[in-house]
Amino acid sequence: MKTKENPFDIPRFAVCSSMKVEVPQDSKIEVIEKDKYVANKVVMNAKRNETVKLIKYVAVTTSRDYEENNLNPKAYEFLEESSKMGYEALKKEHCDAWRKR
Repeated sequence: MKTKENPFDIPRFAVCSSMKVEVPQDSKIEVIEKDKYVANKVVMNAKRNETVKLIKYVAVTTSRDYEENNLNPKAYEFLEESSKMGYEALKKEHCDAWRKR
């Protein structure tokens, strides 16, 4: 998918995103695909006041950083690396990077 034409003299570029969802084991994930749209619908049994943990990882790549034919493999690679690190490690890395700015 490419970015929209714009009146700001910013060149158009290709964008790719990939997502992965971690849900409780007894959950069902339904993939919903439409034109220029993808979503996950998660169905699970939960009791009232029960805490449920759902983690969604997203990786975005663009042709400003990678060759257009490598956007999907690169996004998937980042997604796998991120999910292996886990949420807490990613959050710490993110916060540390913003503190350095």
